[in-house]
Amino acid sequence: MATLSLVDELVMEHQKLFDAFREVESLGINSPEGREKLVAIGDFLGHHIRKEDAGIYSLLEKVAERDSDVMMLLYRTNRDLEDVSQEVNAFFKRCANLVDKKISDKHYFRIKKRLKERVDREEIFIFETFNKVVSQYFDGHPEGIS
Repeated sequence: MATLSLVDELVMEHQKLFDAFREVESLGINSPEGREKLVAIGDFLGHHIRKEDAGIYSLLEKVAERDSDVMMLLYRTNRDLEDVSQEVNAFFKRCANLVDKKISDKHYFRIKKRLKERVDREEIFIFETFNKVVSQYFDGHPEGIS
């Protein structure tokens, strides 16, 4: 049985993330079950982002030291991705700390939209570049990077 590549695994996690958002919506954003699911999404997202940072971004940063195209990609995308991450992290911290206050639908859907934009950029630009870099510099084996 073939193992999933890191990119395939992360793409599957992106799908799980948006499946979980749909579940929140069917439960009700402010229902006890929906709120519980939102807290779980926040936890999952933290783990997922750490996996991306360790597996994708750390490699691309190393390659960027010798590849100007990768350096420019990171330069163009990192600030926006970081802004989205800060906004999303603040939202999920707020979800975890709110007990009796409601989460506005507007804020919830804005966060979901911002995450979708981030995921799309990652899958189109970052993951594609990662796969090319692994193939070009590491003969398809990113685990050999020091």
